[in-house]
Amino acid sequence: MKKFLIFSMALFFAVSGLNAQYFALSEDASASGIPSDVIATLSDTTRTAIRTTWIANPPASNWFLSLQGGLAALYSDGYQNAKLKDRTSPTFGLALGRWFNPVWGLRLSGTYSKLHSYGTEGGTWYIGQYHPNINGVESPQDYFTGDNATKKAFIKNRFLNDAKVYDNGYIFDFSYVGASLDFLLNLKNVFTHYNPNAFFNPVVYGGLGYAHTFKDGDRTAVNSIMEKVGLQLNFRLAKNIDLYLAGESLFVPEIFDRQVGGDYTQDIVVNALVGLTFHFGGSNYPVYTGGVAPKAAPVEDRSHEIDALNRQINALKADLAKCKAAPPVPKEPAPQAVKEIELEPVFFTLDSYAIQDSQLSKIEKAAKYLKENPGKKLELSGYADVQTGTPAYNQRLSEKRVNAVADYIVKNYGIDRNRLTLIAKGDKVQPFTVNENNRVVIFVK
Repeated sequence: MKKFLIFSMALFFAVSGLNAQYFALSEDASASGIPSDVIATLSDTTRTAIRTTWIANPPASNWFLSLQGGLAALYSDGYQNAKLKDRTSPTFGLALGRWFNPVWGLRLSGTYSKLHSYGTEGGTWYIGQYHPNINGVESPQDYFTGDNATKKAFIKNRFLNDAKVYDNGYIFDFSYVGASLDFLLNLKNVFTHYNPNAFFNPVVYGGLGYAHTFKDGDRTAVNSIMEKVGLQLNFRLAKNIDLYLAGESLFVPEIFDRQVGGDYTQDIVVNALVGLTFHFGGSNYPVYTGGVAPKAAPVEDRSHEIDALNRQINALKADLAKCKAAPPVPKEPAPQAVKEIELEPVFFTLDSYAIQDSQLSKIEKAAKYLKENPGKKLELSGYADVQTGTPAYNQRLSEKRVNAVADYIVKNYGIDRNRLTLIAKGDKVQPFTVNENNRVVIFVK
C-alpha cells in the first residue's frame, strides 16, 4: 500500500511537470517562440474545448483540493440477505488534483469507511497464510470453510464474535482505507466550448488504486487492487469554490471482506457523496490556434531598390527648389480663437459599458465643446483595467465603452460622427494608478 502511494504521487507530479514543459508558453508570446497572433482567447465559441489545442500554464497552476463525505454500501456475497439500510455506513475522503486543460485532469484520492457486511458460520472465509488455524497453529492454508460444527465454531469465534445477529446470519463490521489515481474528464467541455464561469460542470472519472482492509485481532489484513468509476456533478459557488454531488463504485476482489466462494467474484463498494472543491494556483488556459512562428527571410541583394530610392529623393529635391522659387501664397485669415472647456473622463463600472447617470454631465461638456468649436475634432480613448479579464476581452470591452460614448454624443447632440476619432486601448495602457479608475473613456482635444 505504501509503495503504491509513493509510486502514484511520483507519477502524478511527473506527468504534471512534463505537460507544462512541453506545452507551456510565457505571458510574452514572442519569448516563447510563438507569435501573439496565434494565441486565441477563451471566448472563442466556434470550437468545442476538446477540439482546441490548449497551452498549459506553469506546474503551479490549476490545482484543487476536495473534501467529501457521504454514505457507503457494500455489495458482496449474501448482500441480498440484508436490507440496504443495514448495510449502509458513513464514508469520508479527500483528493488533491490538477486540471491540465479544461477537458481532462488527474487527482490522487483517498477514502475511509467502516463497512457493514453479511456473513454466516457456514461460508468460506479468508484467514491468510500462516495465521492460526482451528488448531491454534500457523498454517499455509489461506481459506477455511465452516462445513461442520467445529469449523463453524472456529469461524464464529474468529470473524463473528462481535457481530450482530441478523436473520440466519450476522451483520459484521470491518474498516478499510482506499487510495487511487483518477483520470477526470469534463463531459461539458467535450461537447461545448470552454466557459471559465460556467455554473455546472459534469465530470466522469475512473481510477486504479489499492484498498486496505485493516487487521482486527486475529482477522488478517487484506490488500487489494481497486478499480473505480464515478460521476461527479459540480456546481460553482464562488470563483474558487465548487459544491459537488458524486456517485461512484469501487471494484475489489471478493476477499475484501474476508468472505469468498459465493456467486460473486468481486465485491463492490457503492458511495453516494457530497463535497467541496477548493481551486488554487489560477485557472487560465491560453489557446494555441495553430499558427507558426515566422522564419527569418534570407538576405537578398537589394542595391537596385536603394538606387531607385535615391533617384526619387533627387527628384523631390528638384521639386522643392521649384516651390521655393515660386511666388508666395497669400496667407489665410487667422482661425477663430478656440473656446476652451475643461473636459472630464467618463468612468464605468466593472465589466460594463453602460453609461451611468452620474457621467452624463461630462459627456454634455464634450458635446458643448464641439458645438462651440465647429472646426475642431475630438479624440475618444477607451480603456479597461488590467486586473480583470483577459487582454483580448478587455480590448473588446474598451471598444464597446468608446462606441457607447460616441453613440450618445451623436444621437443626443447631433454631432457629426466624422468629428470623433475613436481609439480603444484595452488594458495595454493604464492612464490612472488606481486600478478601478482605468475603466474609462478619456476625451483628448
